[in-house]
Amino acid sequence: MPAKLQVAAAVVVFALRLAGQDAETQLRSEVDRIEHSLRENTIADIRSKANTEELMKQVRDATAQHRVFQSLEYLAELHSFLGGVRNSVEESGSPAFDARWARVNGDLTTLLRQVRNTNWNQAQNGLRALAESALGTVGPLLSGSRGFAESGSVADGLFYLGQAQGEGEFAKFCASLNLVRTGRAISARSILPELLTLQEKVNAAFVPPRSIEQHSRFIALNATLKMARELDAAGSHAGALYQYLDAVRLYGLFDASGLDDSSKKELKEKVGALRTQLTSSKNDDSVAAIFVERAESLIAGAANAEEWRAASVIAGQVIPAYFDARKPSAGTVRPPHKTVQLTLVRWPFT
Repeated sequence: MPAKLQVAAAVVVFALRLAGQDAETQLRSEVDRIEHSLRENTIADIRSKANTEELMKQVRDATAQHRVFQSLEYLAELHSFLGGVRNSVEESGSPAFDARWARVNGDLTTLLRQVRNTNWNQAQNGLRALAESALGTVGPLLSGSRGFAESGSVADGLFYLGQAQGEGEFAKFCASLNLVRTGRAISARSILPELLTLQEKVNAAFVPPRSIEQHSRFIALNATLKMARELDAAGSHAGALYQYLDAVRLYGLFDASGLDDSSKKELKEKVGALRTQLTSSKNDDSVAAIFVERAESLIAGAANAEEWRAASVIAGQVIPAYFDARKPSAGTVRPPHKTVQLTLVRWPFT
C-alpha cells in the first residue's frame, strides 16, 4: 500500500474509533479476548499461567477503579509477557528460529509503520506516550532475541521474539483506543537537558555500598534513561517524557524515607489534590495522570513501607518534574561526543 494511503487508512481507523466503545469497555473486551484465547491455547507452565492470570486481574481491577492508564500499563505487561511465554514453546532449532525471526520482523515492520502513521492529534498525550514507549522496545527485543538464540538457547531467543510481538500488539491496541484529548495539547519538546542532568546525578550516586546493595535498581534506572534518550532522539517526545519521569521515580527511591501516620494522611490529601488539579486542568496533562493513578493505587492498597515511599516519590518528585519539563528548555544541550551505547536485555522470568 502506498505511504499516502497508509496514512489515510490510519486516520480513518482513528476516526472510526471515536464513534465506538469507550476506553474502559475496550479494555475489558481486550482482557476477555485474551482470556478466551487462553482457554483454546492453555499455558502449561504453572508459574507463567499464574503470572498471566494475575496481570489480567490487575487490568480488570484498575479498569473497575476507572484508572485507565494504570490498566494500560498492566495490559502492556500482559501483552509482553504472554507473547514471550507463548512463543518460547514453539518449534525450536536454529533454522526454524531464523525463519520465524524473518517472518516476525517483516510483520512488525508493517505494524510499526501503521501505528506511527496513526493520527495522534486528538488522542490524549498519555496514550501516545505508552504507545511510543512500546514501539521503542520492539527493536532492542528483536536484536536481543537473535543474541540469546545464538549464545544461549533457541527457547530464550523465541521468548524475546514473542515479547517484541507483544509490545507491537500493545502499541496497535493503543492506536485503536477511544481516549480522546479534552484539554489543550502540550507543545512537545526535547527533554535532553533534563535527561543529561539526571544521568549525571545517577553516575554520581553509583558508589559503594549503594552501587552494590542496589545494583539491580541502577540497572533498571540506566535502562530507563537509555530508552528515554533513544525516544527523544527519534522525536517520540511523549514516550521520552514518560520514560524520563519513570527514571525520576526510580532515582527518587534511593533516598526516600519512611512515612509515619501523620505523613501518610498528608500524602493522601496531596495525591487527592493532584488528581483534582489534573481533572480541572485545561491542558492535556495525561502523562502526569499516569503517575498519579499509580500513586492512588499504591495508597489504596499500601501494605508495606516501600509502597508508601513510592507514592511519596511520585507526589513529591515525579509530578513536579513533569511540570518543570513542560516549561521551555533553558537552551540546547549537546550530549558528549564520545558515547557508548549498551542494550540491556532482561533474562526470561526475572
